[in-house]
Amino acid sequence: MTVRIGPEGNGFEVVWSAVIWQGRDAGNPSANRKTSRVVFEVIEGADFYVGRGSGNPAVGNPLWWARIDGDALTVQVLSIDRQGQLDHQTYRRKLEPGGMSLVYTREREGDVVRRVRGTLARLPG
Repeated sequence: MTVRIGPEGNGFEVVWSAVIWQGRDAGNPSANRKTSRVVFEVIEGADFYVGRGSGNPAVGNPLWWARIDGDALTVQVLSIDRQGQLDHQTYRRKLEPGGMSLVYTREREGDVVRRVRGTLARLPG
């Protein structure tokens, strides 16, 4: 997994890549690399940012928003599927000595279906 956060326009961008292993055969799994990018823009008078291109979750366009609290960046995504079920993802990234911690949570209709915790090392440069 890689993450890059930097300035963009009147806000910032978050670009992340992850390798997702697929297949149940432990001896021969397949890897799928997925890269995502969201630009967050300042909302005048608010203490949070909205993802550029965010839309109405009820019509299939996820709503992205982010807030910064000290050394922590929390990004949230809200979407609704065709059956009307709510999907809520939270990425909490926090700067740590030498890198960044990540806690990712995905909830479906209020039930946690996935939680991932990890630490990313800072690359030189």
